[in-house]
Order: sequence, then structure tokens, then C-alpha cells
Amino acid sequence: MVSLSFSNATSFGLPGAYSYTMEIHARRKRIWSPDDATEASVLGDTQQITPEAEIAKRARLSTGESITQQITIHRVRCPRTQRNHASHPPSFHYVDTPAMVASDNQSTALHGQFPLRDVDNYLDENFGFSIVVFVDYDCEIYHAKIKDAFTRLPMPSMPHDMNLGMKPFFRVLQHDGPIAEAITEQLQLSETLEEALHALQSQSPEMPSEWNFDNDLIYPYPKLYHCHHIFVGPLKQNLDSQQQTDLQVLSSYINERLTSEYERMEELAATGMVDRKHWMMLFLPDDTVITLQEGQYRAFTVKSCRLVDENTLEMACWSWEYDGNFFQNHIMMPVKWPSRSKQVAITDISVYPVRYAAEGIESALRNRGNTFWSCRRRKYVNYDMPLQGLGTQLVRL
Repeated sequence: MVSLSFSNATSFGLPGAYSYTMEIHARRKRIWSPDDATEASVLGDTQQITPEAEIAKRARLSTGESITQQITIHRVRCPRTQRNHASHPPSFHYVDTPAMVASDNQSTALHGQFPLRDVDNYLDENFGFSIVVFVDYDCEIYHAKIKDAFTRLPMPSMPHDMNLGMKPFFRVLQHDGPIAEAITEQLQLSETLEEALHALQSQSPEMPSEWNFDNDLIYPYPKLYHCHHIFVGPLKQNLDSQQQTDLQVLSSYINERLTSEYERMEELAATGMVDRKHWMMLFLPDDTVITLQEGQYRAFTVKSCRLVDENTLEMACWSWEYDGNFFQNHIMMPVKWPSRSKQVAITDISVYPVRYAAEGIESALRNRGNTFWSCRRRKYVNYDMPLQGLGTQLVRL
């Protein structure tokens, strides 16, 4: 069996993001950049050697052999909002962690050394895989962080308007830049793994009632973390061998990738605080969260939660409403990080899990909810009233 993944070394941003070690990075030579890729594709250059063929040769599985691969692909995205980035590709894929290297200039896109020109072909034809980990990086953010590392070289005399356009090419790195910090991470599952997750839904009440493979596979994977122990539990025996193998790969990745992160979040949360690095981890599927509306606390059930950016969450929730009939009202709530500080009190967040609320709030909401819920059926109420003036005659039997 072949297992392909890259070194899980020290990260510089997203916790646990896959990267090569600094020792390996220090030995790099500049082989490739996205600018080279664009030029090569236009000119039809086939001389550039990439590792895809060699990796595929080593990773190709014999017929009938179980697939156990976890593959990591690094994806550089460039918003192209800055003048020096206008010619950059909007996205580019690599098999190694991207970083700027010596001799790159301010017009060079963030890049790795080993590009993937056709990711779909790379996965479909060369590999069998259980999960693919896509790790994303932002080209403009990286350039902003290393802007002071560029050395200004002397420029030849030229017209002023040309001079402005050429300046970035004369600001050059003398030494390799740092490994890029990941900003997001997302999984792609094999078809058999998706089928396995759906199969488990009807067998375990702990499993989510539905899977959304767009939102549920974005770091920090709260649904997957919440039930990853089921993937290797006794229920897996009802699945075929490849599905069991895929579930084992997924469970191992989630356990290795997230356990320490959730533990750190819970340790801090026990003190009533949370940091911006881990705040999305507060919200698990089916959590009850509360928010203050018009001076009253309201409770909602979390369906899903995704990180829009480091300062914004988007939370899909529902609650019971009444308009003559009871119905589930589904809403999407944006949640903002409330401070410039890296740590805040959990109760300072506009929406937070009820388990962190002040004493008495949860019981008050529960009592109000029980009263509200009891109204779904009519009840006969016995009461006394004065009989004078109603013309009522009491008859004794």
C-alpha cells in the first residue's frame, strides 16, 4: 500500500498546516514560478521537468489493491487587487508548500517549486485517494508580510511613466523568504468515502442528519470532528472494505489534525475566554446558541458554521416559531469578532453557546421554551367565576 502526504512541520499560520521544514526550504533553488508556467503554456515548452510523473509512478496502485492515500495539494490564490499582482494567475496548485525564494522580485507571484498544471487529471489518472487536503494561501497577504525583505537595486535611467512600472522588478529578495502561512483548508473526499458517510447516517443517532460537502469539509471540520469516533467504531463492519479503509484514513487525519487544537480551545474556554485562532471551534453541530434581541435572550440550534474570514463567521441556525401553527424558522446569522484583541470573553461575542452563559440564563430559557412548546396542543382549563347576573340556576342532583 502506498500513502502519500507531505511533512507536517511547524506552521506559520493555520494551525497544523502542511509544510516542508525550514531545513529543506533553505536548500531550495528557484526552479519554477507561475510566470514561468504561463510562458511555458503559451510557448508549448515541454522541457520543464515536474515531479508529477515520478510521484505517480511511485504511487500507482496495482489492480484490486485498497486505496489508503491522503494527498496534500497547496493552492495559491491571488485576488489581483494590487498593481504589482495584476498579471498573476488567480489560482495555481503545487505539491510543495509555497514560499518566495532568493532572486524573486515584487512582481513575482507566491509560488512553490513543483506546480500541478491539471489537478483533475493528476487525481483521476495517477492516483487512487481517500482524501485530498487542499491548503490555501493568499499571494497579496504574503507579499505584504515580507515587503521589507526586498532589496532595492539601482535602476537605469528611463522615462518616468516606464520607471513606475519597472520599480517592482528592481526590488529583489537576497535570501529565501519564509514558508507561506495557510489561510484556509478544505477536504475533498473520494466517492466511496462520501457513500460511507451517507451509509452511517441511518445507523447512528450521533451522525449529522445531513451532509453538505461544500461547507462541512472546510477547516476546522466541526461535523467531522464531532463524530469521527464513529468512523472506526463497530458500525463500520456493515460497510465494504474500501469504505472501511477510507473511513480509517479520514478518522486518522481528523484526530491528528484537530484533537490538540480542540483541546487548546477547551482549556481556554474553561476560563470563559476564546482566541480568534480557535473561535469557530466553539460551535458544534446541534449546539444551542443564544443571542440578545430587543433586550431578550433568544436561543437557536446550529446546523452549520463556516469561517468567512478570520473576523467573520456565517452560522446557519433554526428555531421554533408560531404563526397560528408551529414551524421551524431557518436563518443565516453573521457573527463578527468583537474586538481587535486576539482574545475576548466568550460572552462578548454576539452569538455564543448557551453552556457559557451566566448562571440562570439557560434555565430561564428552558422554562420559557417548555411553556411555548406546551402551547402546541389545546388544553381545557378549570376555573371559578361569579354566577351573579348570568341568570344561571344551580341544580342539585
